[in-house]
Amino acid sequence: ADVRGSICFVSELMSTCKLEQKVDFLDNKIKTSTLNEPFSTTIERLITSAFDLPQRHSACSFWGSPPGGLPSGNFYNGFINVYDNIAAWQRPILHAAFREMLFFEPDNLMIMCGLVLQASRECNARKQFVFELAISRCVPDTCATTVVGNGSENMTVEQHKTEIFEASRVPIDDIKDKAFRNVFLEPSEMYFRSVGDYVMEGDVDVHGSNIYLALLLETIHVKLNRSPLLSDEVKGVCEFDKALRKEDMEQLWNPDNLGKNWEAIIGRQNTLLWPTHKTSVERNRFYFPGNSVKQVVDNFRKSRDNNHNHAGVRSLKPYLQAFANHFSEDRGIERVCNYLKDQDSLLKNLNAVFAEI
Repeated sequence: ADVRGSICFVSELMSTCKLEQKVDFLDNKIKTSTLNEPFSTTIERLITSAFDLPQRHSACSFWGSPPGGLPSGNFYNGFINVYDNIAAWQRPILHAAFREMLFFEPDNLMIMCGLVLQASRECNARKQFVFELAISRCVPDTCATTVVGNGSENMTVEQHKTEIFEASRVPIDDIKDKAFRNVFLEPSEMYFRSVGDYVMEGDVDVHGSNIYLALLLETIHVKLNRSPLLSDEVKGVCEFDKALRKEDMEQLWNPDNLGKNWEAIIGRQNTLLWPTHKTSVERNRFYFPGNSVKQVVDNFRKSRDNNHNHAGVRSLKPYLQAFANHFSEDRGIERVCNYLKDQDSLLKNLNAVFAEI
């Protein structure tokens, strides 16, 4: 409770996210503009547009190479594989997302083709990752923002406040995503690099994040633009706070370093610098036992409910406090205000509210 109390924003902004609004946006688009063509046809059109193919039907057998070091292969089969292996409720949403992408620039479409193909060859966690990524990229933040007055001259002060409140979701979600990476993912990757465990280092973002996301939601009720996959296996996590040097942890968790990777934070000025650790810790364990994310969360609940002084529960506090520090009055408000004042579309709303103060 004391950690939540150090967050200056109301729970509605912390326990919801733009991803949910974007899913709702796409769901409403489906209702107003029915998905008349099969998913396969939409994908054929997308691949045709991405690679400037002579005709749509050639997309099914097209074998290409996207930019950015992404895998080569048959993109059509990759899209179908991902579609078939996500939850039933997600399929029309993903279909609608790719329909929106038909108007994107070819370079962006090629990258998405590569990401989907990569996900098709990997685990369900990677497929969930690319599902959420597609939604985030296809719907602009402004489209998923609630507008109550439509710029009317007759808006009340409360309506102006509502529009400012809704607009503040964008910077707050951005801080959430960056803080999550700085507090959990970057230190995890740094530790695994320091012990030469490159496999686990590569698993942090896709697999380890599910443990961290689930516990963040369970403890201080913060929801990010990624949903934890509860069925995922436990890997890519470690109790890095025990392993890394104190001075390094202070830098990694310093709010001034928001958005920086561990190499930039620790000061990797040349390629010879290698991260160090003070002790080794068990891989694929984060204070609570379990073979799946759900089992870890269940064991956390048992420990919390049966013994409030459980060492594992207490051990989470430094991690949670480091995350919450990004949302303190002296950090969070300044960042959100800087964003709001730079938005020309909000000038009328801000002036109306300031005039009332």
